[in-house]
Amino acid sequence: MDVAAFEQVALLAFEEAQQGRAVIVIDELAQMELASTAFVAALDELFELPVPLLATVHQRSHPVTDWIKGRPDVEVIEVMETNRDELPKESTNRMRVRMGLYWGGPPAIQSHPRREGSSRGVWH
Repeated sequence: MDVAAFEQVALLAFEEAQQGRAVIVIDELAQMELASTAFVAALDELFELPVPLLATVHQRSHPVTDWIKGRPDVEVIEVMETNRDELPKESTNRMRVRMGLYWGGPPAIQSHPRREGSSRGVWH
């Protein structure tokens, strides 16, 4: 893992987000991202920004991802084979609603039991 190269790109993106960019997408919060102390430190700030944030987060337990998944302002959606094809459209609609660009409600996402090997989508 080249953590330094990752930080160079990720932290620049965080700076742009702080300047009021419309949407933040993190794909994905897993081992490499969590190995960067600078990235982890910036996450708290990132979650306080008044912009929609979409992230995929691994299911394994980790203090940082457990903190994110446990936040009261976060909606967790499990990404599975049965719903993954619909999620891009549904995510786009949710972003539009949060940004005031779409006045219809976001489509419902069905809850599915947790399955081994699936990811979590996180909405903030």
